[in-house]
Amino acid sequence: MLLFAYERSSARILAVVDEYVGQRQPSRPIPAAATRVHGMSEEHVRGQTLDHQRVRALLQRAEFLVSHHAAFDRRFVLQLYPDLASRRWLCSLEGIDWRGHGFKSRSLQALLEAHAIRSDVRHRAQADCRALLALLERPSANGNTYLYELLNHYDMLGASHPHVDQPLLRVGPEASDWAIS
Repeated sequence: MLLFAYERSSARILAVVDEYVGQRQPSRPIPAAATRVHGMSEEHVRGQTLDHQRVRALLQRAEFLVSHHAAFDRRFVLQLYPDLASRRWLCSLEGIDWRGHGFKSRSLQALLEAHAIRSDVRHRAQADCRALLALLERPSANGNTYLYELLNHYDMLGASHPHVDQPLLRVGPEASDWAIS
């Protein structure tokens, strides 16, 4: 989970303000197919628990949540934090017209490769959050950052929105931040 500040008028990312990464032992066995994707096994998470107080403290500072596949990630997150159902979720997979920008695939890994963004570890929460943030701060062909396009898609820009010219704090979770990281 990353908490970051940005300038609303330009959607320029100013800084990572805070971050948390944790692991937890799931209530059921990790499927072998999942282990093949992210490399996490039962041994990696045995006895691990999340710092729920720390997670909640970060979430309280955020107005909305950003995820590359929010429909998928949201299901995992809501299992642990059902009160987040009313929070605003922004999906960078659906909220940015990747195909309109000429990308054949909208997968995070394909988009990172197309933008020459290296991620040392694939399908791991902290690395995916940092990589997504790097992608969102890149300019698209129209000159705006992808974060600008995402905020615009969700009608989060403009004079009618409060604090237009003030940097605000945001957070970008991945499902594995709360599930099997």
